Amino acid sequence: MSSATSASALRHLETDFGEYDIYTIPADGGEETQLTTAIGLDDGPDYSPDGKFIYFNSVRTGLMQIWRMNTDGSDQQQITSDDYNNWFPHPSPDGKWIVFLSYEKDVKEHPPNKDVMLRLMPTDMGEIQVLAKLFGGQGTINVPSWSPDSRHVAFVSYRLINARRDRMYINDSIEIVEAPISADDYLRLVEDVGWK
Repeated sequence: MSSATSASALRHLETDFGEYDIYTIPADGGEETQLTTAIGLDDGPDYSPDGKFIYFNSVRTGLMQIWRMNTDGSDQQQITSDDYNNWFPHPSPDGKWIVFLSYEKDVKEHPPNKDVMLRLMPTDMGEIQVLAKLFGGQGTINVPSWSPDSRHVAFVSYRLINARRDRMYINDSIEIVEAPISADDYLRLVEDVGWK
């Protein structure tokens, strides 16, 4: 864990005016520091493994897109710009990749039960790859899902099939493992961990 991630926690909060912004809070307590102030929703923050950046999603340019900023909130840069609503960027532990979830542009927020794509881009802003097209959404990849060696990504698909594992090899270094669960099992999981 980097010194930045061990020293402070990230969160997003709704302001009195219905805006959502990203804040840091010292891990040992203290005052929170607001990092974003743009109109609209800033959400889904995640530190880079070296502690230099925070990746997040923001709707400030019309569609939800992936952004990056320094850990003090400075130098906010849009890193995706396409016709999708992109959510929940998670950098790989080796710092080379960002995995995120994409909805069609007409889908508002990040609801469940939608056709979505799990996408991958290099942190140097290279070409975006589609890792998987699936039925999912809320809960598919809301939290960091990389294996420690950056070779595997876990996610949730809502397909109603018999329990089995699908393996997809994207290239020689990244494997996607999907373990579909039934809708009833998903709802039990959501209740057990308090996602509501």
